[in-house]
Amino acid sequence: MKRNKKHSLQERTRFVTAILFLLIFLPILCTILLSGKESFQLSREREMEQLLATVTYKEIPDEVHMDMVCAQAVLVRSRIWLECEKAENEKEVYNKILGENVEYERSHKINKEKMMRCKEAVDETKGCMLSYGGQVVEGPFCRASNGWTRGGKEVFGKDSYGWLVGVESKKDLDYKSDRRPVVFTEDELYEKITGRSEIENLDAGALKEGFGQLNKEGLLDSFSIITEDSSGYAMEIEIGGIRMSGEAFRQALDLPSASFTFSKEGEEILFTCRGTGHGMGMSQYGAEAMAKEGKDWREILNYYFPNAQIIKKGKTEAADTSVSLFFLTIFENIVYIFFFRQRY
Repeated sequence: MKRNKKHSLQERTRFVTAILFLLIFLPILCTILLSGKESFQLSREREMEQLLATVTYKEIPDEVHMDMVCAQAVLVRSRIWLECEKAENEKEVYNKILGENVEYERSHKINKEKMMRCKEAVDETKGCMLSYGGQVVEGPFCRASNGWTRGGKEVFGKDSYGWLVGVESKKDLDYKSDRRPVVFTEDELYEKITGRSEIENLDAGALKEGFGQLNKEGLLDSFSIITEDSSGYAMEIEIGGIRMSGEAFRQALDLPSASFTFSKEGEEILFTCRGTGHGMGMSQYGAEAMAKEGKDWREILNYYFPNAQIIKKGKTEAADTSVSLFFLTIFENIVYIFFFRQRY
């Protein structure tokens, strides 16, 4: 009888010891395992954050308001995050951008005050990115629109860009850079177009085939704008019997914008452009004007991307803690039930 009691006591002691071991160490193990992915994510975020200041520096003009710099930093972070998400090897993306940053800093005289403001902007917006439907999205930007930014669905013809809508950006009408007409003779126009067959969004093969039929004589008279979008940017143009997108034409001729009017004067054609860049997303000039009026970087982004949200990555620690508490509660109940059954 005593041996049975002693054996029972030993069994109970071993069981309680095992329960206490699990009670103490299993929640810790679960937290480590569940946070492993998060730790990797945070490591990636830290590496990415180190790249942002120089990239932001390259993309903004000098002497701009701090809130405009912060808004730009969020767009840069969103773009690089997406680039890493889509890449097979994230480290290669990091090394590529790092190499570009180092080369830029070597070949340019860096304004220390401007760089410091970029670093402050990165810190101020740490982890913040643009999102739509819970997914990080790339928010495009341009130097200045023609007074109204462009809608993504209209430009790209895809529903997936429906979140990117055009908004009024009145202050851009005051943007005075590149207001002078860009002038080409017939020879210059021909050389520009035929010499730029490998540019963004352009079917080089199809265009090259059409060049054989492109007649330099009468080229100025053959130019026309076929369609424009609702914001007034050329969507499709025709010249010498060849059609191309307005953006491809802008890039071929190095025009400031695809929002332009044209006129022929003698043996020359003149293009008068409104705005600078593709005209989508955040206008830097408009953002700067909003910042000077007292709007902060969140208000700027909410205005130019009204369908998007600003999210902050790297906040799943609470979820990990909840899981640990869940396991802790389970084992507390097990211990309670064991002793309750032993007593009664």
